[in-house]
Formats: sequence, structure tokens, C-alpha cells
Amino acid sequence: MAESILNGKRLLAVDDEPDVLESLEELVLADAPGCRIDKAGRYEDAVALLERNAYDLVVLDIMGVRGFDLLETAVRRGFKVAMLTTSLKPMRRASKVVGADNTDALTMPRSNAANASRTPPR
Repeated sequence: MAESILNGKRLLAVDDEPDVLESLEELVLADAPGCRIDKAGRYEDAVALLERNAYDLVVLDIMGVRGFDLLETAVRRGFKVAMLTTSLKPMRRASKVVGADNTDALTMPRSNAANASRTPPR
């Protein structure tokens, strides 16, 4: 099995649902045990982490943590961003805010974050 591209990288995950953060961390660390993951469940905590640290990838919830505001902060800092969503509708707005090249989406069923799949914005 090839080594994960996330090994040796630093990731920030932001979601107001602790179980989503836990599932994401478990999924990433199962394939990339060398990945360092910071987690935030509130907007204020996420902003502080974004301003204080450098990240290779920022994974943002759109709802509940002011995801679009965090998206702007992350892009301003030059971070790559993936947004968690159950619908691609908000991704159209994100693409308009920061450009299609800077955003990506991880779609997931509402009831099972562990089944997240990568889906590009349209």
C-alpha cells in the first residue's frame, strides 16, 4: 500500500459536531498515522488556530461554525481547503467567494460521517 500524502502534514478540522471531528480524525490517522490534526468545534477557536498556525489542509464544516467566514480566513492565509457538506449547493457559493481552484468538497450523509467521499464542486 502506498504511503498517504497526508503523512507528515498538518491538518485543521473544524465542525461543531464532536462525532464528525472524531470520525474524520480516525479516518485520516488510519491511513496517515504521521498526520498532525488540530480540531476546533467553535468559530472562535478555529480563527485562533488559523491565525496562529500553518496548515497543509483545512477541513471546514459549512454550517454551525461560520464556515464561509473561516473559508475566507483560510484562503487569505494561503491554505488549501475542503468543506464538509451534505449538499453541493453551498459549494457554488464557496467557489464564487474564493475561486473554484481553491475549494473542494467532502460530501457525506447526515447520519454517517465515516462514509465521507470526495466530490468536486460544480
